[in-house]
Amino acid sequence: MSNTGSLLEALTARKTQVVVAAAAGVSQSVVSSWQTGRHLPTRTRLPSLAAALGIPLADLTAAVESDRAERFRLARLPKPGRRKAASAIGRGSRRQVAGRGVA
Repeated sequence: MSNTGSLLEALTARKTQVVVAAAAGVSQSVVSSWQTGRHLPTRTRLPSLAAALGIPLADLTAAVESDRAERFRLARLPKPGRRKAASAIGRGSRRQVAGRGVA
């Protein structure tokens, strides 16, 4: 579970998702998607969400930004079993040039 999801889960133990959603101005399904880590709250929603949860905005922002950084890092990892297109093209071009006797 994400940092944001863990934080929301701990805080919504005291309040239902419906109550948090109403206070934050979003639907219950949006709060659920934040809590499960499917989505992250947008920066514009953070102040109202922090107020709804009764926590400092800095704490919520830190959790969300940590999750964003982790998602970015994971998205940049190479997929298993895939070669980069540029490196495959580069190797093929050199072989073809070398095969023709061109240096």
